[in-house]
Amino acid sequence: RRRAAGESCQTTEGEEVRCLEQQESLGDSEDEQFPLATIAAASESSEAACSSTLLSRECVAEALARLDAGYGPTRFGDDAAGFEGYFYVESVNGASNTALYGELHPEAFAEALRDLQVQPGARVYDLGSGTGRLVNLAGLLGLRACGLELEPGRVQRAKEASDAIFGRQGTQLAGDVPDSLEAPGPVKPSFLEVSFLEFDFCDADFVFCNSV
Repeated sequence: RRRAAGESCQTTEGEEVRCLEQQESLGDSEDEQFPLATIAAASESSEAACSSTLLSRECVAEALARLDAGYGPTRFGDDAAGFEGYFYVESVNGASNTALYGELHPEAFAEALRDLQVQPGARVYDLGSGTGRLVNLAGLLGLRACGLELEPGRVQRAKEASDAIFGRQGTQLAGDVPDSLEAPGPVKPSFLEVSFLEFDFCDADFVFCNSV
């Protein structure tokens, strides 16, 4: 459910709040959550709906190949965090072992996007984006993607891979792409070194967060 910054939102009790205050005000209504069953298996209708978009299996396979090429010798699950960055994350979080690193397989992420029928041009945020594999994949699939990550080394690795995949300027930048794409194509994502607890992402169409 999309909400632009500053727009009025409603909780399940009907109380109006401002998006910028929703961290404390919004409830966890069931209709605002993605059911796990939806992510687990695609229906025939979703296959038909996505067949003509960049989320088709052929386009996903091509995007995965470009993603692997962009990360070069970096293997799946490799962390780019340095000791200073690791302890910095723990100090910000105020707890130990909160900088542990893990990744979701890009294939599984692409399947989740397909199952939820996320369309090209949608605004996507990855909260705790690590080295940016999922964010760069989202950009290759025509989504306006942004990764939020605290650890500097991981952000740097994500940006380097993004430059390798899309070029330093990119054909389309996520911040310059309109809400609806008439001609879907790859969109270079953005990466921010920031805590997602201090970032307003209420303009999102799709939010991903994976904790290890």
